Amino acid sequence: MTSAQKMTLWLSALGGAGLALVLWGLLVWLDGWPGPIPDAGERIGLALKLAVLPLYLAVGMVIKADESPWLTVLPVAFVLARIAFWVGYRISPMGRAPGMAAGFFINLGMLGFVIARFLG
Repeated sequence: MTSAQKMTLWLSALGGAGLALVLWGLLVWLDGWPGPIPDAGERIGLALKLAVLPLYLAVGMVIKADESPWLTVLPVAFVLARIAFWVGYRISPMGRAPGMAAGFFINLGMLGFVIARFLG
């Protein structure tokens, strides 16, 4: 493995760890906002208002009422990941890895979540 590949691997791991920290921080900061939303139609309405991801609507369909705060933190975290990607790219092409990894892990996590809910 070349040094550039090793650097990409480490920066991608940094992006994933940063994503976990951002999601946790947003959930704590928002303190459960908007709270449980028992009606699926209301959850879909909120998801549509905040939609910035293709998989996001699928999450809005399968999420449970007490998991509604995720409908707020996912798009915010994705936008922050894209900003990190852009800032990193302005520094150097390798600097975009943390933001790219964070955005990728958000999408991968949502895909896994939706598949698990459909299969479970």
